Amino acid sequence: MKFVHNFLTWLETAFDREYSNESCCYKPLKLLDLSQNVFENILRQMDFISVFDLSLLSEEMRLKIKQINFQFDCLEINNFGSKNWIKFRNSSEEVPAMTFNFDTNYYDWGWKIKIGEKKVEMRGRRYPTNEYCFQTKDFESDLKNLLDYFSSLFHFQSGFAVIELDSKSQKLRELIAHPIFNNRLVLQLSGVLYSYTGLDSLIQGNFENLEGFVADFEFGNHFDYKEILKFKHCSFNYAKSFTRRDLLTLEFQNLKIRNHRLTGGDVNSFIKSWLAGNHKNLEHLGISKNFGLEDIEDVSHGLETVKWDETKRDGHFLIDSIRTTNAIDCRQGLDVQRADGTIGTMVFKNDHFLFLVWKNPFVGRIDE
Repeated sequence: MKFVHNFLTWLETAFDREYSNESCCYKPLKLLDLSQNVFENILRQMDFISVFDLSLLSEEMRLKIKQINFQFDCLEINNFGSKNWIKFRNSSEEVPAMTFNFDTNYYDWGWKIKIGEKKVEMRGRRYPTNEYCFQTKDFESDLKNLLDYFSSLFHFQSGFAVIELDSKSQKLRELIAHPIFNNRLVLQLSGVLYSYTGLDSLIQGNFENLEGFVADFEFGNHFDYKEILKFKHCSFNYAKSFTRRDLLTLEFQNLKIRNHRLTGGDVNSFIKSWLAGNHKNLEHLGISKNFGLEDIEDVSHGLETVKWDETKRDGHFLIDSIRTTNAIDCRQGLDVQRADGTIGTMVFKNDHFLFLVWKNPFVGRIDE
């Protein structure tokens, strides 16, 4: 571990020097002997990939790191396509993400590091980009061991996992309840449904451990997609089977729809239904315009709309999408108001339409 040697050498210069009678020398520094406060102050000046390096030294080192309570906003997992990776991400752009890339190809070079009880072949470490490169024969089998190790070091507010719908992914779907996700996992399943008939067959009943679900697959009449709407965050990337009746009668909180057959008139009817007091849990509805909803001018037909009044609501609406918090500019949006005083805003973008409900019109204000 050349990095650790260099790091400890650097640490020695941060403390008082001891001089002998004949020459100047440094007092050897035992990092683990430092008080927790001093240890924490030092590690918080480091980047996360260097902290991870230190964690590989010993169990005692890992325990001291765990006590620091390093926080990440989201743990992302990708198991779709040819590349597998795990990423630690924070919403702030000032804090770079840390990425672990996994390759199933065999290389005759690299070195092994111990992750928990298992040794993993590491092929490289890219310091400027905060990346590790690993070789794994079976990412699906290794993942639990990796998550166990990461959760012994860091804390995560939420998780986002993109999983391919194939026979291997069942091992990954069994990890929905892993404590590292803090019961705030949004799961995206991508691929072809084949024999799956409902949400229970996809996630094996782990409903209470999911905060959201992204259906990145086409579904027809044989698949019951209505259960997906029970989650806080829902997305249908192929929603041609999602009907006007579904939009008007089903309850949901945050829903995104793409590749659909809904019309502007359907969305207009939905907003009128909301104004009539229905859809009480709604926070936001997002509908793409590139594959549907071409008659966007019909959305506001017959509605009593007003322009933005800064005394009534903020100019930006904050959407927590787990991966990040998006501030939607609503200053050009059109407002409607329900009888109970709740404001809903229609926002027309180039490629999508948003209907946003202000539960509290001044929560999350940002500088205009």
